[in-house]
Amino acid sequence: MSISTYKTNTGYRYRAAKMILGRRYTKSFPLKSEAQAWIAIVNAKGVNLSGDLSNYKPQAAKHTQKKDPTLNSAISDYRNNYHTLNKKCDHPLRQLGYFSTYKVNRKSLGEMLLSDVTREHLTIALLDMVEVDGKSFGTHNRYLSAISGLFRWVKKQRKYIPYSFINPARDIERMKEGAGRRLYLSLDEQKALMDASKLSTWPGLSLLLHLYLVTGCRRSEASTLRWDNVNLKTGVVTFLNTKNGKDHSMKLPDPTITILKRWKLSLPATNWVFPMPSNPRVPCRNFDKYWYQARKDAGISHEVRIHDLRHTAASTMLKEGFSLEQIKKTLNHSSITMTQRYAHDADMCETLIKRDLSWTM
Repeated sequence: MSISTYKTNTGYRYRAAKMILGRRYTKSFPLKSEAQAWIAIVNAKGVNLSGDLSNYKPQAAKHTQKKDPTLNSAISDYRNNYHTLNKKCDHPLRQLGYFSTYKVNRKSLGEMLLSDVTREHLTIALLDMVEVDGKSFGTHNRYLSAISGLFRWVKKQRKYIPYSFINPARDIERMKEGAGRRLYLSLDEQKALMDASKLSTWPGLSLLLHLYLVTGCRRSEASTLRWDNVNLKTGVVTFLNTKNGKDHSMKLPDPTITILKRWKLSLPATNWVFPMPSNPRVPCRNFDKYWYQARKDAGISHEVRIHDLRHTAASTMLKEGFSLEQIKKTLNHSSITMTQRYAHDADMCETLIKRDLSWTM
């Protein structure tokens, strides 16, 4: 017995096949669950089935469709239990939303039964992301990791064990990524950005960007910073549970401490250094509209991301004469190899300038 997948003009179908007394019986279905149910009934009744097996359609499949989990229900379960997985960020949850709404034969992938989601479905969805939406190979790989992580989690859950799911993303090849992009702001651009941020409708933007450019911290490390982790007397700030799995403390310069003290006095009672303007009980994680406006007002390219301010902090420190080891500790890199990327960029700019070209004159 076997189930094979083939493509038609209207989408995918599933062909179930079974050998009985030397004769091969087949039947096609629009859903994989129907093909599985057909084989299950044939196995149970075998040669006692009357009539032509190729014309036999199991009614049981119709009754099981509503009970079987869909991709959307699995994503919902995964989201509700995500906090127990000790993940560093929740990007995969957002990325799974793409697969949930992706259309297959006018039906969203999320509405399909989990058992009907195939490698072909996911491969095409990922290719469309690159070829139609213009996303990078790196983005393709991140989304592939997200959907594969969902199915790996599903296989470990007791409620899903009876379905014997396989991971359809397991054998999808990752795309080869380039060296990546790193954009840096010049000192003039940094000053223009800070001037523009001071005119923002959100007063916290100026201090937030100041922290990114001074400390080189990651986006969420600053936006979710608590006052409990900022010692205004000693000037020490501690970022908890960072990307490399460790807490990271650093001593802030006096101008930064002064700005922090002034900012705290202007806030209502809150645990967050950067609370939402409309609700001080939660951090302001999404400040993109303020960032985009300040970036535009400063005349900075739309390609510059918040993470590029971290790159800018590193390259600026390098030009100011700090050693790679000092920069590594400041940025909390797990190895010096990560930090050396900035040195390579600096060498690329300086090498030709230092060459003696008198022989060419």
